[in-house]
Amino acid sequence: MIALAASHLLILITFALIAWATPARGWRLFLALLALGAGVGSFNLLIEAIAFGVIGWAQAANAFAMQLGVFALLAALVTLASPKRPATNAPTLRLGPLRIAGVVLGYEALYVTAGMLVFPYVAAFYADHHIPAIGEVLALQAVRALVFVASSVLVLRGGLRFAPLVLGVAFSVIGGLSPLLPDNPLMPPEVRVPHAVEVGISNFLFGALTGWLLTRGNQRRTAAA
Repeated sequence: MIALAASHLLILITFALIAWATPARGWRLFLALLALGAGVGSFNLLIEAIAFGVIGWAQAANAFAMQLGVFALLAALVTLASPKRPATNAPTLRLGPLRIAGVVLGYEALYVTAGMLVFPYVAAFYADHHIPAIGEVLALQAVRALVFVASSVLVLRGGLRFAPLVLGVAFSVIGGLSPLLPDNPLMPPEVRVPHAVEVGISNFLFGALTGWLLTRGNQRRTAAA
């Protein structure tokens, strides 16, 4: 219970950091936080768990429903507690084929590198699980990179100060550290800890890259929502 409470507290603090960095308020802030949490902290993790044979579709659906409720509650708490902010100069979303391609390639490079470094520590665990072929893994990670982008659209569209740093923290905490902190019957501690280090670092770097690529060269004065 302590680990679970700490996990939720980390998400709450991360949501508060995002609220501090964006002028978006009300429903815009709530939906932005919910999309980021549900996409990065639930959906993206569950589709990989299914692909690697850790859980089945029914388990994933139940887990997503429960996690969606948690993210909605935490997003609502932060939204209600966030005072209005004045207009601010903040980078806003800037999409394009080359930017998205850069995000996808960056994620795959980080994923493969981090995976190679951590695999010796978790190889025994995955020996009893289905490991997709490398082509399937790369295709899945391309999809997951796009989920990261889609989950960040509302946050970035509202304007986000220090976007690389804030997204780096968000991806690292919501998509890595927080989910791996509580006890998990599907993944023992000796596997969770190496993965937490792996994903915590690689997701931070990826979030920083995403925040930079998707806001670079596009800064404007953004009014509070």
